[in-house]
Amino acid sequence: MFAATFSGLVRVYGLRYGPPPPPPPIDSVPAPWASDDIGLTGATGAATGDGIAFTVDGAGSNIWGSSDTFHFVYCTFSGDAEIVARVTSLDDTNTFAKAGVMMRASAAPGAAHVILDVRPTGDIEFMTRSNDGGQTSWLGGSVQDTPVWLRLKRIESTVTASISGDGEAWRDVGSASLENATLAGLAVTSANASTLNRATFDNVAIEVTANTAGALSPYNGTPVTLPGLVQAEEFANGPDGVAYHDVSAGNSGGVYRATDVDIEVTSDDGGGYDLGWVSASEWLNYSVQRRERG
Repeated sequence: MFAATFSGLVRVYGLRYGPPPPPPPIDSVPAPWASDDIGLTGATGAATGDGIAFTVDGAGSNIWGSSDTFHFVYCTFSGDAEIVARVTSLDDTNTFAKAGVMMRASAAPGAAHVILDVRPTGDIEFMTRSNDGGQTSWLGGSVQDTPVWLRLKRIESTVTASISGDGEAWRDVGSASLENATLAGLAVTSANASTLNRATFDNVAIEVTANTAGALSPYNGTPVTLPGLVQAEEFANGPDGVAYHDVSAGNSGGVYRATDVDIEVTSDDGGGYDLGWVSASEWLNYSVQRRERG
């Protein structure tokens, strides 16, 4: 038995120099919210939040074409619904990176959807894929840097997209038809599969209501008979999106009716009321009936 000592240069292969890779982002969202990557995103996304404010890390190549790759923080719903969120920040990982609000038929990459989002450039996009596996269409847009408020409101199968700078005065961007929507939430894509994009949201709210089509009723209980006089301020009773649509919060005139429709005291000699502060895309629904001859 013997022992020997050797000296010289020893080469060891397979060692990695430098710091270890960062840990993956942590998913932590409260029920009933869920947080999932949609499609083959590349880097793994995640989200944290308390149900009102969220930080979402998402990769993916884009939300476009016939299939999407992004991170989705969402709730399930049925019937009519509204989702509102303020996007407070968004990383500039790519010109076409997106952070916004979405309604979707399912979590499948090619599911039908509508999305209202903001890009790092400040471009607002309203887009839809009307059928599962179909192509995505650009419907309208605007320009507004973060922070920006985004809203999607679905009544029956019609989804209306609106934006706001303060969460009070809203401007419609467009509308689209979406059948069988079951998911509503926050969508983030980096438009770069190897990189996560961090977006932050606050004032997040989802409101789900039963179908309100039956809530429409004549203002005075009886439809106005035609031929006859229809008073502009006596539109039908019912909620926004059914009896009327108004893009500003509250009655700017503060008189006659407790809705968001803007009514003022008229300056006409006969007195009464009229409609003021009318904006594009606003409308009113009136209940009328025709007098039969005889």
